[in-house]
Amino acid sequence: MGVIEKASKEIRPGQPPLTLPFQPDWYTPSHIAMVMRDGGFVDVQVHQQDSRFTAPTVERLAEMLSEGLKTLASMQGWAEEDIAKLVQTLPTFLGCLDTLTWDGTGVWIPMLANVAVCKKSDKG
Repeated sequence: MGVIEKASKEIRPGQPPLTLPFQPDWYTPSHIAMVMRDGGFVDVQVHQQDSRFTAPTVERLAEMLSEGLKTLASMQGWAEEDIAKLVQTLPTFLGCLDTLTWDGTGVWIPMLANVAVCKKSDKG
C-alpha cells in the first residue's frame, strides 16, 4: 500500500483513497509502446529505469508532492479541510517509508520510470 493511500485512509476512513487519473496499463512498457505507435511514431523503444524523487528535506519532498495531490484530491471531491490534513500529515507518512533514503545531501524515494525513445514517422 502506497504512502498516499495510507494517508488517505487515515484522513478519510471508509472513503476511497486518492487514485491517479489513469489506468494501470500506463505503468507497462508494452502499453506505452502501443500508444506511441498508434500516434504515428516509429522505431519505438520503451524500457524501465530506476529513478528517484528527490528533495533537500522530507518536508520539502512533502511540499512538492502536495502540490499535485491538492489538485487531485479536489478533483476527486475531497473537502478543503481533508486536503489540508493531507498536506499537514504527509511529511509524517513519508518519514515512515522504508524506502526513504537520506544520502547526506537530501532525501529521496525510489521510482520506476518508463522511458520511451522513438521518432515521428515521415508518413502523414
